[in-house]
Amino acid sequence: MTDNVTDAIEPVAIPKRRRWGRNQFIAAGTAVLLLIGGGAWAYSAYQAPSTVIGMAIGSVFGQQNPSLDATITASGDALQGADGSLTLHVSTSSAGADVKAVLDLALAGQKAGATIESITAKSGDVYFAFSHFDTLLSLVEGLGVLPSGSTSSLASIDGKWVKLSKTEIDSLSGSAGSVATCLQDKLKDSAHAEAARTEMINLAKAHQFLIVAKELGTQNGSVGYNLSIDLPQLKAFLAGFIDTKTFDDYTKCAGATSALPAKAEVLKTIDSLKATDFAAAMKGVTISLWADQFSHKLTKYSIDIKQPTLDVAVEVKPGGDRSDQVKIPTETISVAQLQSMLAGISAGQ
Repeated sequence: MTDNVTDAIEPVAIPKRRRWGRNQFIAAGTAVLLLIGGGAWAYSAYQAPSTVIGMAIGSVFGQQNPSLDATITASGDALQGADGSLTLHVSTSSAGADVKAVLDLALAGQKAGATIESITAKSGDVYFAFSHFDTLLSLVEGLGVLPSGSTSSLASIDGKWVKLSKTEIDSLSGSAGSVATCLQDKLKDSAHAEAARTEMINLAKAHQFLIVAKELGTQNGSVGYNLSIDLPQLKAFLAGFIDTKTFDDYTKCAGATSALPAKAEVLKTIDSLKATDFAAAMKGVTISLWADQFSHKLTKYSIDIKQPTLDVAVEVKPGGDRSDQVKIPTETISVAQLQSMLAGISAGQ
């Protein structure tokens, strides 16, 4: 009976376990290497200096309401014993642009400073104010430039906003004011402004004249580079600029008030730039850029100029969105009132 049951059960075919051969291992290995290698290539391309530099600069101008903080310091024998710094805070919004300049000087052991702030409204009106200038006026008085007592006389305008209307600006500035107003009117057209901006960005991408001279490594989460100028690319960029909407806008606005050189003459001037002359001009100049290692947003841009009798350092940092700080003044004095006050001071009143 056992034999009959055994004979009745047909043997079941058990599939053989397929072993990976040499070809399968090569194929799988290649796929893994392509995945890892492709990711590594993409990361290296993303971290390439040209990519970092382009994204860093673009991160500033690509913002809706960009702001910048810049500090300029100078010292050396050329200043005849004086040294100091100028700090600029630039903020923008849909209402306009605010530029605050803080001056800090040292002359013959005496400290002096002042704050000047200017707001340009979208309407074309300009507002400006002087404040914290008592130490500067004291220094100027000591030098005999202003009559004694000017500090107390001008105390009444400390922090007062002075309004210059668009009409007054054109009148005071002459042709320069007309050109500025003309350009401002053109840029009020958002489509025109965006087209001009896009054209400039594309031109800069096509001619990347900022190149890496030295990699500075990483510091505090940022990657840094010393930059140099590719002269042929710079010349190509300048030559391309005279065919842009931006340059065309300027020529149209300034054409009626000044004699502009023909494009052929401009191109001839650009073409005459020589590498030896440019190298001599850039001697002692160091340009550095630092960007966030991962986002590539600009963290610092600096220019250091070291000459035998003068040292100048410029440092620029992004300030983020400060649009809420741009506020058009509502309480102002007129230019006529300011002129009257200054006239009284100059007369020794």
